[in-house]
Amino acid sequence: MDCIEMDRILIGTDDVEHLPIRAKDHLAGCQRCREFLTMLREAQRSETTPPEFVQHLEERMLEGLRPVQPMRQHYLFLGFAAVVVSVVGIAVLRIGAFALVAMSPFQTAAVLCALAGAAVLLADSVVRQMVPGSKHHVEPKILPFLILASLLILILLLFQFHHERHFWRNAWRCMQPGASIGMVAAVPFWYLLRQGAVLSPRVTGVSTGVLAGLVGASVLEIHCANLSAAHIVVSHLGLPLLGSVVGYAIGLGVELMERRAFGQKRD
Repeated sequence: MDCIEMDRILIGTDDVEHLPIRAKDHLAGCQRCREFLTMLREAQRSETTPPEFVQHLEERMLEGLRPVQPMRQHYLFLGFAAVVVSVVGIAVLRIGAFALVAMSPFQTAAVLCALAGAAVLLADSVVRQMVPGSKHHVEPKILPFLILASLLILILLLFQFHHERHFWRNAWRCMQPGASIGMVAAVPFWYLLRQGAVLSPRVTGVSTGVLAGLVGASVLEIHCANLSAAHIVVSHLGLPLLGSVVGYAIGLGVELMERRAFGQKRD
């Protein structure tokens, strides 16, 4: 937890005496936040709030804020959905849909429905993370990994393991176009994210990275005719897993830059 998150907790609570454990841990090592907490306690105990405290509190609340327009979640969701559909559609048209011929109708339906459902859930979660105060059906920290685990189980149930010569070489060759397609989708995703107010860049970065990886994995599932379970797990599902790592790294970088900018402004 940093000072920005601590300010949000202190300003948003009516009872400063009962704070979350992570907030207390932060207070133990931050003199600045302890002084702010002392001021809040004094204000809550007094019947009349000193004018100088009100002015200071207003300055703290307005610090770093900028005017924004109200966000409409369904428009943002449609934006993410349009990116997924358009990138997958264009990529499949360019490289072919050979896997649809190799798979059985049941395998095709199960895989495509699972991928579509995963994309919908992730896009909805990302949009809710962009709009502060939104309710989540599943905790955003857990959802990407629940989706990956579910897809892994589905692949293991639908496909069999086969011995394959040059396994890692073939997997790498298959991953390369899928990774490129995921990066193409990540660009408009980044633009859409900038339209919202993301409070936890690391969590949102993981969700968005998995979603971009799923775009590449979806194209490979439609294109790649290698139906070995090991190949699909490594080269196809490996893309959203890789996307989660990249998204986390980018989100962490964004948080560090925000903390540095906040520290410089405070100094």
